[in-house]
Amino acid sequence: MKDRISIPSAPLQAIKRLNQCGFEAYVVGGCVRDALLGKTPYDWDICTNALPRETIACFADFHTVPTGEEHGTVTVIIDQTPMEVTTYRIDGAYTDGRHPDDVAFTRSLQEDLARRDFTVNAMAFHPQKGLVDLYGGQADLSAQVLRCVGEPAVRFAEDALRILRGFRFASQLGFALERETEKSALALLPTLERVAIERIYQELSKLICGTHAHRVLEQYPQVAEAVFPFAEKVSSNTLQALGRLPACQALRFGMIYRDNPKALEGLYALRAPKALAEQASFLAKNGSHLLPDTCGELQKQIYWFGKTAIEQMLIYQTALQILPQNTPVCWDVIQQQGLCCSLKDLAVSGRDLMQIGFPADHTLGEALERLLFSVMEGTIPNQKEALLAYAATIKN
Repeated sequence: MKDRISIPSAPLQAIKRLNQCGFEAYVVGGCVRDALLGKTPYDWDICTNALPRETIACFADFHTVPTGEEHGTVTVIIDQTPMEVTTYRIDGAYTDGRHPDDVAFTRSLQEDLARRDFTVNAMAFHPQKGLVDLYGGQADLSAQVLRCVGEPAVRFAEDALRILRGFRFASQLGFALERETEKSALALLPTLERVAIERIYQELSKLICGTHAHRVLEQYPQVAEAVFPFAEKVSSNTLQALGRLPACQALRFGMIYRDNPKALEGLYALRAPKALAEQASFLAKNGSHLLPDTCGELQKQIYWFGKTAIEQMLIYQTALQILPQNTPVCWDVIQQQGLCCSLKDLAVSGRDLMQIGFPADHTLGEALERLLFSVMEGTIPNQKEALLAYAATIKN
């Protein structure tokens, strides 16, 4: 495990500017963890002993936004890159089991790191001073262990969302929960009811898309029971299929709710976006129904349900290992040859049919659909003259 990381230009400039103004500054938290693991951090958070007003003064020539000034956070834009710069702080009591009643700023990095959730997220790094690891985070990274900073029961009682974050990190990183951390997390699962469902959904979306999601949910079935509304017990076969899916929320939520009549209800209860909820519930209800293994019938399925839905069903059934052998061949033929799958693919339009005497009513759409199905079945070619000749025979 390396103990030095490379910091990109924008956060490096931010640290340098704060140091020039006489303040401490470090990159901190998840970005340090990911960089030590050789991953590319999604963003870079900076902690400092500068108070928010002092941070704003340091970056007077940059665009700053006091995004969470009461909690010590100022967003600084450098080279079009937004970075959160947060004052070292000490959290007050958590009487609601979710948020600190108050926040006190401190000049001590040690006190700031002490309030964080897991040791692997409680490290800071400075380009000259190096790694600050006061709670054994680097050793836990090497051992692939998730351990709370301090007493697990106290840390989870302060903020119940940390419980789900622990299982989310286990899913993403493949780490094991340390014994006392695991014990407390499972015992306090019911306290997740204190957390806003929107925050539950955010963590859950990341958890189920983790590389090791199937293992975490199989090892801890009580997690799924606690956080998926209306979800029945997820079978081992379904969880193994979940692990074979790409990290797509619609596919993975669809697998969790597989064959569950309350799939859509559960996803709406989670406050999932409407489009995603509908895609996932479609897969949950229809994904186990075998797709046809002939081009014509598969074209009809694409016409009825749409290309995206059928493409997702192909992936879904591949993960379940039930996809008919010839279906992928048919799919490739349809895509490569541009075979008809919708009315707009026909060589004739409604206007063409009206010119040979079709009325502009529901019979026009019915005629076009009949032509489309005939093309799909190979009865007539998708050529304008042939289609109009056939349409003339069905006009009356």
